[in-house]
Amino acid sequence: MTIHRTQKYQDGVGLTDYDSTHDYPVGGLDFIRVYPNLDSSFWISGITDEIFARIDGKSFKKDCTLPREDLCYLHVLHVDLNGEVQEGEMIVNYHIAEDVLEIFRQLYAAGYPIERIRLVDEYDADDELSMEDNNSSSFNFRFISYTTRVSKHGLGLAVDINTLYNPYTKVVDGVRIVEPVTGEPYLDREADFPCKIDHGDLCYRLFIEHGFEWSGDWEDRKDYDAAISRCEATKAERDQAAADIRQRGISRREFERFIDELEKLPDAVSEFDEALWGSLVEYVTVSKDRTMVFTMIGEMETSA
Repeated sequence: MTIHRTQKYQDGVGLTDYDSTHDYPVGGLDFIRVYPNLDSSFWISGITDEIFARIDGKSFKKDCTLPREDLCYLHVLHVDLNGEVQEGEMIVNYHIAEDVLEIFRQLYAAGYPIERIRLVDEYDADDELSMEDNNSSSFNFRFISYTTRVSKHGLGLAVDINTLYNPYTKVVDGVRIVEPVTGEPYLDREADFPCKIDHGDLCYRLFIEHGFEWSGDWEDRKDYDAAISRCEATKAERDQAAADIRQRGISRREFERFIDELEKLPDAVSEFDEALWGSLVEYVTVSKDRTMVFTMIGEMETSA
């Protein structure tokens, strides 16, 4: 089976026309996940050696306490402030990778303006420079400002969107701190200006729907760029997840029985219908050992 994407890995192994004859170049997660029903520019991978070389000593600092294997690389599309389509890349914790990818897909589909989505390493992992450039990013190992605690960004569990127009602010020893300093004109949240995130904003709504919280609602400090932190699941959500897992097991067994019966029929399937297959498959997980797991719409699974 051929998987169509655009990015290339090291040693000339491309993600266009990728198939299981190639060694899988993974330096973190041992799979790549492809969503055939989404634009092929939206995808997730582990932190390959090539990607790690870009972040080592920068966002992934020498004293980083987070294992490389806990991070994922996202490739997305976004609409910039001029209405033009741009490629974006972000590194996040694997726990939130699929949610964040889906959020960016929905933002792109809606034409939501995001000026830049670049790795903070392009700014030598300098948060101030990245935010002044209105860059949207996630992972950068660091401590919470004016504390000794590792931040959610340091864990890859927070996402900043349009940072210049949605600055961080806190009063420390009677002095107001604003990050970036050039974001001070945008502290007035009653004013009308582009890229402002508030409770009516699509970006806010999508992150909340995916179980995040907005740091613009914090009482002791405000981070209007959405530095969105993962919320803990409630008991009801955990119970629902357990029920969903059980249902997926039932559905998978039913699907496997259907395939078994189909294979018994002579000439039941004479040719491969790519369009039909794409309408059935939600995503494909390609593992390090060259196996593929096809997750169908409705979350049934089969492997190859």
